[in-house]
Parts: sequence; C-alpha cells; structure tokens
Amino acid sequence: MERVLVADDEKGIVQFVGEALRRKGYSVHVASNGAEAFEMAKLHRPHLVLLDIRMPGMDGLEALRRIKSVDPIIRVIVITAVHDREIIDAAYSMGASRYMTKPFELDSLAEAMEEALKQ
Repeated sequence: MERVLVADDEKGIVQFVGEALRRKGYSVHVASNGAEAFEMAKLHRPHLVLLDIRMPGMDGLEALRRIKSVDPIIRVIVITAVHDREIIDAAYSMGASRYMTKPFELDSLAEAMEEALKQ
C-alpha cells in the first residue's frame, strides 16, 4: 500500500483529499503545517507528499527542502492557490515532482500522483 502525506493548513482540503485517497487504497497521513509535515515525513517515510506552499510557521518550500534532505526519493507534489513563477521554479529546483494550483479536480490530482509515483 502506497503511503501519502497530505500537508495543508485548510482542514477541508485535508479531509476531502485524505478521504478520497483512502477510498482509492492509499495509506494517508496528514499534517497542518510545514513543521508537522517534515516530522510526519521523517516518521512515516511516505512515497508521496501533497504539500501546500502557504502554511503557518514553516512554509511548504522549507518543508520541501527538509523532506528532500532526509529522503531525496520521496516524491512531492506542491499545491497552492498562488501561481508564482519564482515559487514554481524554487519548488522544482528543490526536487518537487509536480506543481498544481488550487482549485484542482481529483482526477487531475490522481493523474499527477500516478505520474510522480512512476518517477
């Protein structure tokens, strides 16, 4: 069973995405900020992280950097409401597999996840 970490400070997104992924057979862990995402990634070693950029405290980019420093094989899809080329470039340079903007369709997310997990 593939392990996925969903990290977002919006509880509704975490619940909705988490439940959809559980129904598809994924083992899902959740985090509500960057620091928690980093700790959960160290503890559970997910195959994939869905990581919001804008979170309180440690932001998603710093969490991405730390997650990749612990385990560069973990795939990370960065998700945010802000389409900022500088942030996108930074995320890719730190090892993000994909970048998605909110709102997104579950089908698009599933496709992005499948592609990332094949890398």
